[in-house]
Amino acid sequence: TAGVTTIAGTSTFAKKTTVNATLEATEGLNVTAGISTLRGELKLTEGTSNVSNGDEIGSLMFVYPGNDNNNAKITALQTTGTSGADLAFFTRTQGDGTNTDGGEERLRLDSNGKVGLGTTNPAFFVSIRDAAPYIRIEDTAAPVNEKTWDFNAGTDGILRFRNTNDAANSSNNWLEVERDGVDTSSIRLLTGTGSERLRITSTGQLVTNAASSIDCAAGGMHLYLGAGARDDYSTSADGLIIEKN
Repeated sequence: TAGVTTIAGTSTFAKKTTVNATLEATEGLNVTAGISTLRGELKLTEGTSNVSNGDEIGSLMFVYPGNDNNNAKITALQTTGTSGADLAFFTRTQGDGTNTDGGEERLRLDSNGKVGLGTTNPAFFVSIRDAAPYIRIEDTAAPVNEKTWDFNAGTDGILRFRNTNDAANSSNNWLEVERDGVDTSSIRLLTGTGSERLRITSTGQLVTNAASSIDCAAGGMHLYLGAGARDDYSTSADGLIIEKN
């Protein structure tokens, strides 16, 4: 066809179809066989001008032939204001018998270009939300068991950076950042199999091997060796003080 073709009801294409113009579908469009070639635009609309914020404008549903339970979809959603729309991407997990309409939303691309994983309202350029979110980076050119790095925000308020093997079943931390609300409680460096070697506390104390420490305050330095009780030289300006206990 040429020009603009408008489909006002649910239509099914059961063979190869070529549209050399703009195809507008206001209700439903099913392609069940062959290949449909669109040379122009495919416009999907909800079919009414009374669309509220968050309502679906149009969607593309992908359905496995002969089994409607295998499906996924991409949906455009109305946003506030006179223009703009979000895109939501849905997938359906194996055995999901509830979310039949494309599954659950996994990714949101909002009208400002922000990407949300696990959230429908991304606050920043990339927002990730989960019970224990992991981000993994893999260098395929690296040696065996040196390809993968990841970091995660645990439920205990500690952000962990890890070395991970190729099978992703063994990891060791090399950096940990612990928080208390919006304050940073400590920063810890780990080596070997994840043993802590160096810590910076919230007061600026530098602790090695969780026992010895170095304090730098008021123009002086206090070097403490040992695991016993330590004197307080935090306000001393007497230069270098070495204490062993």
